[in-house]
Amino acid sequence: MMAGWLENWAGQWAAAPAGLSRAMAFLRETDFGSMPAGRIELEGERMYALLSESVTRSPEAALGEAHGVYADVHYVLDGAERIGFAPAADGTKVKQDLLKTEDVVLYDRLVQESCLYLRKGMYAVFLPGEIHRPGMHIDAPASIRKVVVKIRLDRLNA
Repeated sequence: MMAGWLENWAGQWAAAPAGLSRAMAFLRETDFGSMPAGRIELEGERMYALLSESVTRSPEAALGEAHGVYADVHYVLDGAERIGFAPAADGTKVKQDLLKTEDVVLYDRLVQESCLYLRKGMYAVFLPGEIHRPGMHIDAPASIRKVVVKIRLDRLNA
């Protein structure tokens, strides 16, 4: 997992994997202003983005998730969210395993969870297997507009 401000990406991660650098360039160079929510094609199933508008939710209503094939790059366009992250430790409870059909395992309970607070202009990268719980409110439910770039593992270094 890595996180930071998109404006600082180039200076901090000059030696980043090529696929991740392409995803960050897409985020930096795209005007999302009037773009509608939905899927944005980048490199077919190898790399694509999901633009969403939603309301953050309570931690009790948020599920953890991990992916087997895709890395996630979460980027906040407007608003803010709390994203939990945790190891696959004893006591972590799987709610639903959809890895084969939807590339996601959903978790009811996370143990040893830590949190990131993402604000406008910030990103967080979660590699396959890294459990994360996005979309939680910070103080109270609020609107958020964000992009999640999905990068297939075999495209991270290509």
